[in-house]
Amino acid sequence: MVLLAIGMPCLAFHDYQEVATLRQHGAEGFLSVRAQTGSTRSRRSATTYHYDASIEGMPVRLRTSDVLAPRHTYPILYSAEKLRSYSSQESGAFYAYKIGRRGESTAEIFVRDIGKGLLWGMVGLEILWIVGAWLFWISFKKGEEA
Repeated sequence: MVLLAIGMPCLAFHDYQEVATLRQHGAEGFLSVRAQTGSTRSRRSATTYHYDASIEGMPVRLRTSDVLAPRHTYPILYSAEKLRSYSSQESGAFYAYKIGRRGESTAEIFVRDIGKGLLWGMVGLEILWIVGAWLFWISFKKGEEA
């Protein structure tokens, strides 16, 4: 339980750090969605949408759980180096971007990226793991005293 209580924040921290890096060192630009090219549904009923889009005039393919409107532009932060080395025919989907502006806080972009529902679920599980580890520790200590 202790490993779960420590591991879950580490996974979230990795995503938070990715957002912070893009906010500090990434380029600010616009994502123009051309068309939705398809969607897939996973076993757990999560839908992934496929889009043809462009970032600063460079055509990219996207796979995201966000519903994006065709012929609409979104402010984004993206990795200019990864965009330069990207080729949609060879690389598949482009993931080095986050919807948001540099003027927004890192936390705002992070919460929008992973979703409030998932974040509250992670907080609930974290509390469960900590309480479970604490109860296990207390029962272990009582067992030693007997």
